[in-house]
Amino acid sequence: MLTKIGNNQYDLSISVREVGGASTTIQKVVLTGSGLDGEKECKTDEKDTSLQPGQSRQLVYKCSDVSLNPGTTYYVRVYYQKGTGEEATDLYPVTVR
Repeated sequence: MLTKIGNNQYDLSISVREVGGASTTIQKVVLTGSGLDGEKECKTDEKDTSLQPGQSRQLVYKCSDVSLNPGTTYYVRVYYQKGTGEEATDLYPVTVR
């Protein structure tokens, strides 16, 4: 869910689940879509974004300095730790509320 909280500021609430057999850590979350110049990284205040095997979490990220249109569908991509590097998820649709 993407909720407007101020001028060019949005809260992005995501549910994540570790379905693999090992723990992982979310490296970054980005927003992309119509009218955005590439991927815009959203930040969280969470100190620990790790997930144990089978664990689900609800995380909130702040997306700042972006101009989004209500009712428009944007896309979220999560980058997570994979060995010594990072791997990206598919794009997931999210609509501005």
